Amino acid sequence: MSTWHAAPELLARYATEPELVDNATASSLEAHLLACEQCRRGVADAVEPAWMVASWDAIVDDVDRPRTTMAERFLGWFFPGDVARVVAATPALRLSWLAAVVAVIAAAVVASRTADDLTPFLAFAPLVPLAGVAVSFGPAPDPAGEAALATPMHGAGLVLRRTVVVLATSLVVLLAGTVALPGLEWRAVGWVLPAIGLSLVALALSTWLPPLTASVTAAIGWETVVVGTGLIDRVSSGIAEGPLFSLAGQLVWALLIPLALAVVGMRQLRLATTEAR
Repeated sequence: MSTWHAAPELLARYATEPELVDNATASSLEAHLLACEQCRRGVADAVEPAWMVASWDAIVDDVDRPRTTMAERFLGWFFPGDVARVVAATPALRLSWLAAVVAVIAAAVVASRTADDLTPFLAFAPLVPLAGVAVSFGPAPDPAGEAALATPMHGAGLVLRRTVVVLATSLVVLLAGTVALPGLEWRAVGWVLPAIGLSLVALALSTWLPPLTASVTAAIGWETVVVGTGLIDRVSSGIAEGPLFSLAGQLVWALLIPLALAVVGMRQLRLATTEAR
């Protein structure tokens, strides 16, 4: 049993204005309160009931009613509130990621303007949304980890919603960068179908492979095609003028997109474990 008791003034100050109590005194007092019921009553008596109610309400407000983020409020226009909150947790929607995307796209635009050639931007642009998909479904991006496997939102529905949001945000930033390209023409938007197609191909591959491996495989495949096109056709005016970004090349992507969607649709149950792989 404790043989000493803290002064009532100290207990009142600790209870109502803890910032005025130095660390050493606060640590000593907290250790004392563990064993002294009388001083604990002194702390409780020093606190106004209304203050206790307000303090508890503030805790409940933070824990049970967390503030909505800007991304969640925006997504609320398209999804129900609970769905918007889950989708807004996508790593590729974080401000740090979006800032990195803007910086990388700006560098690609500068490279194209410096070379007076669309090739640097067109070769790199389709990889931006693909990277967003890889970040969103890479190793354990969900804070709940494998426990998320038991949630109602887990599965193809969540994966596809997150993919759509990642694609939409990436395409908006890329379109802004397209406007700054030199000699704006229809080929400047030749990256749109490859960007959508690569993301869907990665999603289809992730029904067989881990998501990160699927995304890396799609990226390597794309860059191999880009480099191979330049070497085989020896396009003197840049890859942007070659068959990869011609009408025929766009048609190939237009056919590949529904094919990838069909694979995802047929194997959608395999998407239920992508976040946990």
